[in-house]
Amino acid sequence: MKIFACGDFHGTVPKKFKAIARSCDLVLCIGDLANRDKERQMYFKHWKALGKGHDLFEFIDRKKFRKLLIETVKSSAPVIRALDSWGVPVILVHGNGDFTKDRLKHYFEGLGIPKSLPRFEQLIKKTRNIDYFPSSVVDFDEKYQLITFSCTSGNLPDEVDIAMLKHLFKQKLKNKKIILLTHEPPHGTKLDLTTYGPAKGHHIGSRPIMWAIKKYKPLLNINGHVHETQGISRIGKTVCVNVGYGRKGQAAVIELGKKISIKLVK
Repeated sequence: MKIFACGDFHGTVPKKFKAIARSCDLVLCIGDLANRDKERQMYFKHWKALGKGHDLFEFIDRKKFRKLLIETVKSSAPVIRALDSWGVPVILVHGNGDFTKDRLKHYFEGLGIPKSLPRFEQLIKKTRNIDYFPSSVVDFDEKYQLITFSCTSGNLPDEVDIAMLKHLFKQKLKNKKIILLTHEPPHGTKLDLTTYGPAKGHHIGSRPIMWAIKKYKPLLNINGHVHETQGISRIGKTVCVNVGYGRKGQAAVIELGKKISIKLVK
């Protein structure tokens, strides 16, 4: 089986990806489809103040922020259309930059969600080739089983994430090898050591995902989130791949056979 692993598009899908995807059997996407550049810049600018308990709207006009959010949410639609146009089965999890139904309510709290605003799940349902599996067990091959774990980025306590991961791994079949598809990388490897932004020099990956990898030892973990750390790392018997910054043309082609073959797309 040949897999095209990609994500972190943030509003832009490189044209070269279509040919690569069509040479593969399956696309596994780690999410972050929307372009959140302007929004992120606002948060980064006031990061220290927000960390001390200040409200974002002490610094930013509510109407201006609402307009920016609407623009951000809409930016995922062309990415979804591009993925669907590849004509290859796509399995997708959401990232912290994707506006699912629940996350939309959170971000627009007190601002009012426009009725015409396209919902993430609704956009996916209109496609022919994309399946969205938030925290699911997907039996897609005779030899392999996929466990997807959607991003919470610390919005939930680690104990809640660990409980979900326990629930998912209890459903795995003994005779199948597990591929774990997550937005975030496991905490504490070279794949999650950020080199820019307010968290520069820190590991920003998921501790629950690291816990699950150590306990359940999946064959493969496909992740992203930290744009600048595309690469491969091992945790025991598990091969972890950060697919890199899709917006800048980074991804990975993974072939599953007697051995795992990984080619990083630069």
